[in-house]
Amino acid sequence: MKKLVMAIIMIILTFSAASIYAEGNLLNNPSFEEVNGENPTGWETWGYNSGSVFKLEDGAGHDGKKYVSITSENENDARYKQTVAVKENATYKLSCWVKTENVGSERTGAIISLLDYVFSSKDLKGTNNEWQYAEMYFKPGAGINGVVVTVSLGGHGNMNKGKAYFDDLSLEEVTNVPNGVSVAPIEKNKPAENTASGGKKSNSMGTIIVVIIVALIVVGLIIYIVFTASKSGKAKKTDDQDDYYDSDDDENNSDDYDEYE
Repeated sequence: MKKLVMAIIMIILTFSAASIYAEGNLLNNPSFEEVNGENPTGWETWGYNSGSVFKLEDGAGHDGKKYVSITSENENDARYKQTVAVKENATYKLSCWVKTENVGSERTGAIISLLDYVFSSKDLKGTNNEWQYAEMYFKPGAGINGVVVTVSLGGHGNMNKGKAYFDDLSLEEVTNVPNGVSVAPIEKNKPAENTASGGKKSNSMGTIIVVIIVALIVVGLIIYIVFTASKSGKAKKTDDQDDYYDSDDDENNSDDYDEYE
C-alpha cells in the first residue's frame, strides 16, 4: 500500500514539474532538439532578401546536441521566428545564447527581438567563439495577446552579413526586473520595427504631407493677394468715379449759376 501511495506521489510530482516547466518557458522547442525533416519543429524562417542559409546544426550546442545558424553572404535581415501567446500588461523576459562569425560591425548584428518592434537585446558583432548570453524584457499593452519571437542576423531595417548561431531560448513571465534594466512597451497599432521598406514609406508619407501643407499655404497666400489687389482696385475705381461725377456736378452747377446771373 505504501509503495502504491509513493508511486502515485511520484507521478503527481513528475506531472507538476512538467507543468511548471511548460509554464516557465512559453516557447515551443526552445533548444531546437525536436526536428521536422531538416527544420526545427515549431520554428519558421524569414528573410527580407533571399539568399541567406538557415541550418539546423548538429554538435555541441550551448546545451544539447542541436542549435540553429543563419549565414548571409550578402547583407540581409534574416530570422527564425515563432508566434507565442502572451498576456496583456504582464512582464516577460526573453533570452538566448548566441555565437557569431565575421558579422559586420557597421549594422545590427545577431539579436533576439520581437517582429514588428524595434526593441531587442544587445547585438553581437564580429567573431565570438564562445556562447554569449543575450536578453530583453518587454510588457505587452492592452489588446496584445501574442508576439512573434525572432532570432536574427540583422534587423530594424539594418542589413548585415556573416554567420550567427542561436541556442536555448527562453520566454517566461516574470514579476521582478533587475535594477537599471528597461522594459520595452509593446503597444497595439504602434509597431516600431523600422524595416527598410517601412521606414521609406513612413518618410515618404511625411514628405507628402509637408508638401501638401506648404502648397496649401502658398495657394492661400496667392488667393489672398489676388483678392486684396482686386478689392483695392475696385475701391480705387469707385473713388475715381466719385471724383469724376463730383467734378461734373461742380461744372454743371457753375454753368447753372452763370445762366442764372
